Formats: sequence, C-alpha cells, structure tokens
Amino acid sequence: ELAKHELPLMQEIRAYFDRLQSNRHEEIGRMGGDFVGVLNTGITLAKDEVLLQVVSKRLNQMGTGLEDLKIKHESNFRGLPKGETTIARLMGIHRHGDREITLDIEEESQGTKSALVLLTLLEPLLQQGGVGVFDELEAELHPRMFESLLNLILAPEHNPHNAQIIFTTHQPVVL
Repeated sequence: ELAKHELPLMQEIRAYFDRLQSNRHEEIGRMGGDFVGVLNTGITLAKDEVLLQVVSKRLNQMGTGLEDLKIKHESNFRGLPKGETTIARLMGIHRHGDREITLDIEEESQGTKSALVLLTLLEPLLQQGGVGVFDELEAELHPRMFESLLNLILAPEHNPHNAQIIFTTHQPVVL
C-alpha cells in the first residue's frame, strides 16, 4: 500500500528486492550444475564480460583448477531457442606447466559447475546489494567451496552493499 504512494523509503525497499536472485526456476526447479543451469549461466556471462572475469577469478581462488573462463559461440548447437542463431558455450581454461588445456565447462566436476552457477547469481548481489534466495545452497559443493561462498557474503570487503541471502539446507553441519 505505501509503495503506491511512491515514498522514497518504499522506492528504496522495492528497488532492493527487485535485485532478487535465486537458483530456483519456476519450471525446472533448483538450478545447480546441471545442463540447463550451466547453459543459462553461459548466456548471462556472454552478455557481461566484467562478470565473466570476476566469476573466473573467484572459481580460481576456490581451488577449482580453472585458470580462466572464455565464451565460445556455436551456431551448430542442437536445440537452439527459437530465433537464436548461436549459443554461448562456456569453456574452462586449465594450465599444466606451459600447456593450456581448454575444456567445455560440461566436462568439469559437478561441484565446479554448481559453484559457477551460484557465483554468477551471487556476484551482482555482492556488487550492488540485494537479496538472494537459494535452495540447497551447499548441494554439489565441496565443503571448502561452500565455506568460500559464505565468506564472500560475510566479508564486508566482498559485500560492501550488505547483500543478504536466504537459503535452505539438508545438512545440519551447515547450520
């Protein structure tokens, strides 16, 4: 009711919740490291080079073995959405000595793919503030990756706009 009157405080509150992020999709449920979650993440990151670089850096810091991420645009991808001519595929860059090894992100571990999806949702919240609602936040993640995600949210230097998260879990140790 108050928001209808366009009070400055109500506008600010509405704007805060307009930045809501979630790993729940109304038709497919929880998006984690599954094909659809990773595909949607690739589409998001292909549109935002800065976000791609930040997520790539965070994945590297989490110990995934990924040195970098890059986007590969494919036109011969089966199942392109109607009206689309190319699809953005994420590629993971690994380095072994002086060799660079590029793998389709689908070949990465389930935990790495899940962290990728979550970081892509979390980073805009950390940079701008807002609320994240996550179903089974720890699912498919190595305990150290989960701890790294929580530390990003809890550390003021990574969360200067006080983003908040609400999440479910089935793991008592998380609580």
